[in-house]
Amino acid sequence: MRQFIEFVVTNRLFTILFVFVVVLAALTNLPNLRVSQLPTIEMPTLLIDATLPGASAREIEQRVINPIEERLETTRNLNRFEANISNSHAMIMMEYDHGVDIDDEYVDINSKLNNLKPDLPDEAEVSVAKQSPIDVIVTYVLAVVSSTATQSELVATAEELKTRLRKVSDLAEVTVMKPEQEIRIELDLARLHRYGITVTQVGQAIRGNNRFLPTGTFELGDKAISVLAFTGGYKSLEALRNTMLMNNTGSALALRDVATVQLALDKEALRTRVNGESATFITMKSSADANVFSVRADIDTVLETMTAKLPVNTRIEWLFDVADGVSFKLKQLVTNILQGIAILTLVLLFSVGWRSGLVIAMMLPISLLLSVVGLSVTDYGIQEISLAGFVISLGLIVDNGIVVGENVYKNEKFRKMNSMDAAIDGASSVMSPLLSATVTTALAFAPLFLLTSPTGLFLHSMVATIWLCLAASLISAIVFSTLLLSRIGTHKTVGRLPNPPSFLGLLTPIRDGAYVRLLRHLIKHPWQLLVGVLVLLAITGFLASRLNVIVFPDSEDPFFTVTIEAPDDRSRDFVDGLAREVRELVAKEEQVNNCGTVIGGGFPFVNTGIQNAGTGRSSATLFCTVNFRDSTKINALTQRINNDLANRVADANILATSMVLGGEPGIADVEIHLSGPRIESVREEAKKFDEFFRKAELPGIMHVDNPAASRWYAVDIHFKERTANAVGVSRSQVDEMLVLLTYGAEVDRYRDEEGNDYPIMLRSSTALEDPFAIFDRVFVTSTRGKQIPLSQVVEYGFAEDEYDIRHDMFQPDLKIGITADPYYPVPKLTGEIAAVVDEYVLPEGYSIDIRGEVANTEKAFSGAGRNLGLVSLVVLAIFILQFKSALQPIIILVAIPLSFIGAFLMLWVAGQPISFLAFIGLTSLMGIVINNSILLVDEGNQLRALTDDEDLTEIAIHAGVNRFMPIFLTSVTSIFGLMPLALGNSMFKALAVVVIGGLTTSTFLTLLCVPVLYSLLTTGEKTVSVTDNWSGRSTLGEPADESNVNTV
Repeated sequence: MRQFIEFVVTNRLFTILFVFVVVLAALTNLPNLRVSQLPTIEMPTLLIDATLPGASAREIEQRVINPIEERLETTRNLNRFEANISNSHAMIMMEYDHGVDIDDEYVDINSKLNNLKPDLPDEAEVSVAKQSPIDVIVTYVLAVVSSTATQSELVATAEELKTRLRKVSDLAEVTVMKPEQEIRIELDLARLHRYGITVTQVGQAIRGNNRFLPTGTFELGDKAISVLAFTGGYKSLEALRNTMLMNNTGSALALRDVATVQLALDKEALRTRVNGESATFITMKSSADANVFSVRADIDTVLETMTAKLPVNTRIEWLFDVADGVSFKLKQLVTNILQGIAILTLVLLFSVGWRSGLVIAMMLPISLLLSVVGLSVTDYGIQEISLAGFVISLGLIVDNGIVVGENVYKNEKFRKMNSMDAAIDGASSVMSPLLSATVTTALAFAPLFLLTSPTGLFLHSMVATIWLCLAASLISAIVFSTLLLSRIGTHKTVGRLPNPPSFLGLLTPIRDGAYVRLLRHLIKHPWQLLVGVLVLLAITGFLASRLNVIVFPDSEDPFFTVTIEAPDDRSRDFVDGLAREVRELVAKEEQVNNCGTVIGGGFPFVNTGIQNAGTGRSSATLFCTVNFRDSTKINALTQRINNDLANRVADANILATSMVLGGEPGIADVEIHLSGPRIESVREEAKKFDEFFRKAELPGIMHVDNPAASRWYAVDIHFKERTANAVGVSRSQVDEMLVLLTYGAEVDRYRDEEGNDYPIMLRSSTALEDPFAIFDRVFVTSTRGKQIPLSQVVEYGFAEDEYDIRHDMFQPDLKIGITADPYYPVPKLTGEIAAVVDEYVLPEGYSIDIRGEVANTEKAFSGAGRNLGLVSLVVLAIFILQFKSALQPIIILVAIPLSFIGAFLMLWVAGQPISFLAFIGLTSLMGIVINNSILLVDEGNQLRALTDDEDLTEIAIHAGVNRFMPIFLTSVTSIFGLMPLALGNSMFKALAVVVIGGLTTSTFLTLLCVPVLYSLLTTGEKTVSVTDNWSGRSTLGEPADESNVNTV
């Protein structure tokens, strides 16, 4: 160790060059550093997309999903299997355990589905894709908006903009969220019947006229002349309208005489608006290694050229820009760093003087630059999660510099060494405990790094950033601080500037008087200390039980969403009207800037913190931006909106929610999942449970969404086979007519002059309030040429139906979503709901499971306890190896519960909930207080090594006195460094409050408890001292005149 320090100090030019290279490397890598919203993580997930046009959800379940599930049920390493089934479409998500080779699974699942195809309906289409939920997160959303343009015109403008944006090299995907359009041919069935033309004849005529005829050439002597016959099919809609139809008698008439032909939106198409005006959204996703600021600049360049060519009354608006959020958090971090440097400099100047103060304060920017260099060689880059790592590290970086500075100061002042020898001896003597303390603090965060859940994978970048900062702090303390202190010393003035008065000098009488007396008393009466600590821990436990508990804190991002979930039997027009009404209500809030609306689905997935995301056919989502960044104000705003919605809007579930920091989108606060053998029986059981649950009248429930509480009906049609055979009508003719009346029949494709491709759909124009009347007005042609009313060959009535069906782990599943009151703790509500569920008796073959926010957190951090135990054993083994004692590691670790006292007390005083960030703060706090304990125990061991017969009581007191000032100063610098975060409204406030509160109490309690335990538990044998060359008692901050130094 000493040889390395001597090399650093004696080879000054080399060391300076090293520091210069580090700074230059950081500045060089900064522009090329990956800057994004979130880290890139691997989540082995497959999506199976299944379609059966015109089929009901129940039919798809029975004919497509059930056979697929039977084939895939034996798949290994499955962590999650969900199937969401709706009319005509189903989606299966297969999430595998972390570490599974998704490429091998993709090949295996594809092979199984290909073998299954002969058993599926001919019309069914099934495909597999490798896409995890994180892959759908977009980084930018634009909107082409106009109050006068048609939907087709908006789409055309958006497509042109998309073409330009695709030239931006770092944009991996550019997608236009355009509604599906079709060439709609609405047949007048009454006229068709009058003219004797069948639907089959209409389809045959359209296909015949739209067919491309492959031809060759005529050879005329030595020449070959190409033949062009009926080229290109339909060139316009007018040509399609003029298609000639022939009836059975040979009479001809145009398609326009029996139908209307137009380009129209698909019945289930998405509808998008911005602030009530028609709009088309464009989503963009940057590449994995892109810098979001560079990409945003390139996009702005494209928009500048595009804006000049926009049609009249058309504009382009930003709906979401990830660069704005990352920029804000970067500026916030830089502000916190500058504030921390200023505060630390002042604290250090008024404690250790100009020279030591400036040297230690400069460690903060040097360490951060080193960390950026380290981060640049990883795949994490700068994003919201790694920025959190920098914030957490602010209170950890300068501790090593303070310890080195204190030792150098002692050597200069008491051992009368010159600056170079004092620096070499001072740094080398504390290098081992600093290394041990750094490793211990790093291991405190290891349980988070070992998590393999999606949440855990997100946190890897934060932990890696903290580790880099800790390593950078150690390097800068040993290299940078030692080099400067060897040249300028510690206790001399800077020029003619006198050293400011040290507040540590005011503590010397307290340390040498009251502290020593109290410590001596507690060593003689340790039970008094034990009782006092137990009382404080009891008070802490009581206050902690009174704190609100949330999993992920609310984000300060300036967004919120309003989700509309209408009954499944409501039309798209009904949902559209609700969305307009809600948007008008939200627009009355002056703080709201923009609201992007999506009807028939969810807003583009821009953030993992979106709590509710409507994705069903009868849903709509409003994504609104506000003109401030304050989670408390956003929560108040959403609560006010929810109150207004509850009073004015009915017949739908409507909820405004803010963003959260982390979590999984679309998860209710509490979810009750009921599973059983068949979806019909599960629904019936859910109805019974709903009655039972509502009788409990639990407090804290804002809304309950039980799909089984409402009854959905469908027209149930059965084919009368005997009657049909008697009149000469086949089942295929009836099927064709029913498809025409409901879903529509695709007969061909139409391509316009711009290359856009649309399906040609035959639909019925008959719309009656009485759905049964249509069966008397629609005819099918018998084998004898007669027109038979459809009502003669089918029977019909109403029956209960399932609009959407859900399977979970290969079983039908019904989800009851419960939204908690914003001021009611979700964990408490979850426990109360669990108690009610336990009282409900289920039939055999059924199961009930409680999920939601709490369950998701338990799943996200499953294994954390095991990891913590493993890491604790590693830390304990390191301490035992280091101190050659089994009891001294226990003395060191006792500081951890002492830190919890102030942490929870300060959370209670500040009104902050227990959250994930508070837990991270506790982890950081544990690292700091363990470092203090290591220094105290090591100091005692040094004293024992120097004296053969001194009483352990005196050694313990001397150790406490010698380390009083550096421990106090490291705590003060950490507290003041985090003070800006604690006093502001940042989402990291809980983290700062925990560290400040924990250090406030643990500093005092550690200085008492560790010496007392050292005197009681240390055996008579000599223990190993980690540091060598003990250099006298600490007088950091005391007057230079040695006559003023008190003795113990």
